Amino acid sequence: MLTPNAVQTLERTLERKRFAALDALCYGGTKTPPSSPPSSLLVVFHGYGATAEDLLPLAPSFAHAMPETVQVFLQAPEPCLAGGLATGRAWFPLQLLSYEEIVSGLQAVEGSVAEALDKIGKHYGVSSRRIALFGFSQGGMVALQAACNAGHAWLATVGVATRFVEPCDMKTSAPNKGTPLMMIHGEDDTLVPFQQGLKTASALREKGYDIAWLARPGMGHAIDETALESACNFLGTHARKTTKEQTRKQQTQTEKTQTERTQTEMTRAEMTQTEMTQAETTRAEVL
Repeated sequence: MLTPNAVQTLERTLERKRFAALDALCYGGTKTPPSSPPSSLLVVFHGYGATAEDLLPLAPSFAHAMPETVQVFLQAPEPCLAGGLATGRAWFPLQLLSYEEIVSGLQAVEGSVAEALDKIGKHYGVSSRRIALFGFSQGGMVALQAACNAGHAWLATVGVATRFVEPCDMKTSAPNKGTPLMMIHGEDDTLVPFQQGLKTASALREKGYDIAWLARPGMGHAIDETALESACNFLGTHARKTTKEQTRKQQTQTEKTQTERTQTEMTRAEMTQTEMTQAETTRAEVL
């Protein structure tokens, strides 16, 4: 984690952007779309009552695990009000903590999040297969929803101290089941009980997802060093795997292009030789 002074230094390197209806803080990007796309993107969703800035201390750890990756910290669209004062942001209101409230809230925010993710990928020239998602608490719900309701696979998705609604109402298409998932939950979490996270992980596994589960003894509703390290290792592993696959595809395409160019040049040479032979034959006949 970073000291307050280190966070302030980090904030000076950030770029503020807006993707569709959502504001964002971007770390590792440029003021215009880069001439060559980054190797991958990491989109981060903060928790209820927090802001995009609250998860910035995680950025150096993410950067170490995923070099050449642009990190996009999205800001939730709704204000959190306590005593009439705004105390942070929310992806959707949580007043009753009921099943119906969570379902309707997730449904309401799903479209704006999907649109923002699409805009982010297009801005940086990166396909969804190279975009990873990370979410904490309510942000983890949003990240899991984006991962499980998309009609395509993502690089990877990590949810910490989170759950999905019960029963898991995910659309779950065959393509998005290729997204590697990880859930991390503190056994001492009293805000989002440990058993709720465990039930979500079990439900996802039953639906055919490849999900890694990490229980953290002694951790409450937080992200401790072990949780952060585990999340970074998971994201970094899949980022490197995707980069290798992309490099292999590029090499294959390059070899194919070189082969086609060589064949074209050989064909041209053969045609030229044939034309020269015909010309010499015609000249000899004339003489």
